[in-house]
Amino acid sequence: MKDTVTISTRIHKILKAFMMPIIKNAPFFIAYFLLNNIVAVLQTIHGMIAQPYNFVGVSLWATLSPLFVYFFEAYIMAAIITLTNKKWVKGFFYVLIFFLATVRIFIARQFGMEIGPLVLTLVAETNASETSEFIKTYILTRTTLGVFLTIAFYAAITIALEKTYPKYIITKLKSIKSDWRSAISVIFLIIFGIGVYHVCAFNGDIAYYMKNHTDRNGNIIDLLRDPFSKIYSTLPSLISTERDMKNVVRVTSELNDNSKSIFSDDSLNVVLVIGESYIKYHAKLYGYPLPTTPNMSREQQNGNLFAFTDVCSPYSHTTEAIRNLLCTNSIGKCERWCDTPYWPAIMKRTGFKVLMWDNQKISSTDVYEFTLNSLLYDSTLVRLSYDQVNDRAFTYDGEMLDAYKKKHIAYGNHNFIIFHLKGQHFEWDKRYPHTKEFNHFTYKDIKRNDPWLNQSKRQYIAEYDNATLYNDQVMEDMFNMFRNTNTVIIYLSDHGEEVYDWRDSQARNELDMCGNLLKYQYDVPLIVWCSDKYKAAHPDIIKEMKSGLNHAFETDNTCQLLFHLAGISTRYYKPDRDLISDKYRKSMRLVDDSLRYDVMRWQSTR
Repeated sequence: MKDTVTISTRIHKILKAFMMPIIKNAPFFIAYFLLNNIVAVLQTIHGMIAQPYNFVGVSLWATLSPLFVYFFEAYIMAAIITLTNKKWVKGFFYVLIFFLATVRIFIARQFGMEIGPLVLTLVAETNASETSEFIKTYILTRTTLGVFLTIAFYAAITIALEKTYPKYIITKLKSIKSDWRSAISVIFLIIFGIGVYHVCAFNGDIAYYMKNHTDRNGNIIDLLRDPFSKIYSTLPSLISTERDMKNVVRVTSELNDNSKSIFSDDSLNVVLVIGESYIKYHAKLYGYPLPTTPNMSREQQNGNLFAFTDVCSPYSHTTEAIRNLLCTNSIGKCERWCDTPYWPAIMKRTGFKVLMWDNQKISSTDVYEFTLNSLLYDSTLVRLSYDQVNDRAFTYDGEMLDAYKKKHIAYGNHNFIIFHLKGQHFEWDKRYPHTKEFNHFTYKDIKRNDPWLNQSKRQYIAEYDNATLYNDQVMEDMFNMFRNTNTVIIYLSDHGEEVYDWRDSQARNELDMCGNLLKYQYDVPLIVWCSDKYKAAHPDIIKEMKSGLNHAFETDNTCQLLFHLAGISTRYYKPDRDLISDKYRKSMRLVDDSLRYDVMRWQSTR
């Protein structure tokens, strides 16, 4: 009996000690949750209860997960405040959390960004003069004033709590019966324990990223928006990116093969167009019922365009897809992108003039797009690979093409041009001009009867189809720009997308891999357009393309096709990986690093 009492006493002491930081610093906890947008989380939870049909696919557990981590973070700071019992320590933590919240809210409202790799890099590279100019530009804006008012509101609440809490509330807490205090303590201990679990999972996701150089499904990193988590998750990605970039730069700088052009053409243009988020099953060219590709379909009928039917991307994220696309590695052969050369540099070494026009240039903010920009615009790779780079992005892809035409490019005899489009990147209604020509489809044109579709979702589909129609017009303008020259154009997308195609979901919400997810998010169009002059100069290649239209292919081997079409002789050319070569041999197609595409693609696919 005595032992039981002793154990019970010890448990009460442990719970009392655990609760001390919470009891003494409750206003600090409230302030921290307010600064990390607890209101938005509560609104989401309320919406899930009151209007569940608007939150299909949103997990309550995922919505609540950040709160446990925020509690853990607040508890650690509160524990330090309690143990030190110094006012300046408490003041320091208050200044820290309010400063970070101010920065987070400001960049979110002013630039639509989060604290992440790009922001930290820009801060690190900004000098005193640029900082002064930045402050002068933004200090008196309406957005900045709104941020200060928001922070002042939270500060006023915090001050009021700090003034009233010790006088009126703590004494009432002490009057609560012992059993109730113990029950409340256990609840907070469980919340803390769940927070510890999520922090461990968070660290596991970061460790996985560092080891495998890629993200994994079901991670907690993207759920957390507080500055501490964003900064912490950013640092490993910066380290990993820097390590991989040093390697690819080194390998590219050490190119020593005798790459050369073997075509005798007096002039030749090779154009690579990288689309964005293109669902091939929304293209008339690939059997879609609506006329979303009238121009490309006509080019195909005229014998100038060849649409390959069985092509997939190794990733459903832009960065992973494109950096494997632009290096000479083959994932199916267990080769990493950063261990092989950046092949636009090979094109330049052979005498091609290389131009890069990117309509997503420095427009992305999260870790994945950041790492893509660090590859495309590394100063050494730019010097080794490009003769000219565009200096800004545009609202619409057609505007970028218009700017390109007005640039009066000084072409060489042989030119390699890369266009990176916004394509059908979400949000789709912002990807095309809202003119009569491109506001072509409406919800009335979507005749499907899937149970999850309503008028608004059919309208989303129609907007995606309008973006696809506009993309088709951009490509036709490009065809016309090169029509009277000796030119071959390769178009493919970085990855696919979803717009209520087989489930009640849009964009790239992931779940356990299955055939349908592969179909819509990983299958991509690959199209080759040849001018009449190119067809006349290379009838053998035209014959090879016709023979290879149904070959199974993965976009990480695109350089092999381009070397063939451009007539490049290099030791990095592997004819068994070349889609149109008579030596082509289908290799294992891997997606997300290790999943076998051809095994899973035909499971549960409609």
